[in-house]
Amino acid sequence: MLRKGSAEVRQPSFSDLARARVVPPDHELLRMKRAVDWTFVDETLAAAYAKDTGRPGYPPQLLLRMLYLEFYANLSDRQVAEQVGYNLLYREFVGLSLEEPVPDDTTLVLFRQRLGEAGGRKLFDQLNAAAKAAGLVGTSKRVVDGTHTLANVTLRSVANSLRHGRAVVLRALAREEPAEAARLAARYAGEAQAADGDEAGRLAREAQRCDELLAELGRGRGGAVQTRAAQLRWVLQRLREPEDQKRTDAPITFTDPDCRFGYKAKDICFLGYKVHQALDPDSRLVLSVETVPGQVNEAVEVGTLLTGEVGGLPAGAAVIGDGLYGNTTSAGQVEAHHGVPVFAGKQPARISDRFAYEAATDQMVCPAGKRSIGSIEQENGRLYYFSMPDCAACPGKAQCLTPSELARAQRRRVYLSHFRRPKVIAGEAGKQWRRQMYRERYKIEGKHAEQKDRHGLRRARYWGLAKVSLQAIVTATVTNLKRLAKLLTPGQRLVPRVA
Repeated sequence: MLRKGSAEVRQPSFSDLARARVVPPDHELLRMKRAVDWTFVDETLAAAYAKDTGRPGYPPQLLLRMLYLEFYANLSDRQVAEQVGYNLLYREFVGLSLEEPVPDDTTLVLFRQRLGEAGGRKLFDQLNAAAKAAGLVGTSKRVVDGTHTLANVTLRSVANSLRHGRAVVLRALAREEPAEAARLAARYAGEAQAADGDEAGRLAREAQRCDELLAELGRGRGGAVQTRAAQLRWVLQRLREPEDQKRTDAPITFTDPDCRFGYKAKDICFLGYKVHQALDPDSRLVLSVETVPGQVNEAVEVGTLLTGEVGGLPAGAAVIGDGLYGNTTSAGQVEAHHGVPVFAGKQPARISDRFAYEAATDQMVCPAGKRSIGSIEQENGRLYYFSMPDCAACPGKAQCLTPSELARAQRRRVYLSHFRRPKVIAGEAGKQWRRQMYRERYKIEGKHAEQKDRHGLRRARYWGLAKVSLQAIVTATVTNLKRLAKLLTPGQRLVPRVA
């Protein structure tokens, strides 16, 4: 049951007055607390509590600040409960007097489950909406980028992973059919026997035992048993695929079935998730957060990220990203949100760089001054072609055509992508403008470094996409509160609205 009253409104005790003399009033945490009218939290989360039944619980705003403190100081549930018990600054931020008991770590776990990804995102959006209403958020540009978060798992050998998979399936079965689980565990639990050093034989035996267990289980059961059995089938299927055909969307580990292998660079892989964020470079506030498994190309998900901004992307705003976003799909998603894509291009040598483009006639002009005579639509662009007699008589054809094209009396063809076409039209002025926009990219890289180095985003705290997504949202909220504490003038306070 939701406790009546607020943690913010109570009669100060003598111990509170003594604490006020010890705790520095200008500390960042207290400025973060003063930056927001926290009563919106109790109103927003009231529906998650029983109205008239059960024991009165701690006010949601108190538990939420305790959760934010946990991420702010990069503490565990147990550590934050301990430190709020004796740290006067932390008590002041949370809103507890010296006489009041501290919520234990189990209470925090239950609150986080009650909050969930949807609740965390709703509070995040309400704070951002209040910041926009206060005129703190810019409207001319956004910077997008993703950063990787390592999964909270320890990788096992394939044989050990299969054995772990059987144990996971049997534990799920034990909750529903204890007797059947005990019978199957006697046959399939434990390590498969093989000759010493015969890793291939051991792996084959582990896979065989998994096949036999799945055959006995069948497909008639539902719930957690069927879910775990399906994951084990996935792993077996992936094991038996050729190396060049292995699926990237198959589960890797039974500890966290949602995490996947991804790449930070061509030869540097990781196991985990990608946290995709949109930042307003003027205020340095994170306005949207999306978390995806590690193998997903976040660049082609930029439309989902822009949709997540409360109030939508301002019309005409420049959306800035690195070379990963330099493709027609990402540019099209930005334009669908009425934004202007400003993505760093990869710098390959293009044939079209030696040709001029005339937008008025939709023609390419070669270095000799000849114009293309037609074009055809190709995937994500157009292919312009020149007259064969013009190319045959051109004195520069040896530099323009390849030897094979010369031997076959071919004409010059030039491809211009839809993504590159507006850049070519904009010319040198557009190039200078884009360079100016690219200078804003470092701000989101600094924000990611802050979240990973100071607030624990480098590694997942939890298991599963939904919980890791909540971690990313709460981390972004904490860094936004830190920023709001600097942006707001003394005495100014955000009052988020409850829809």
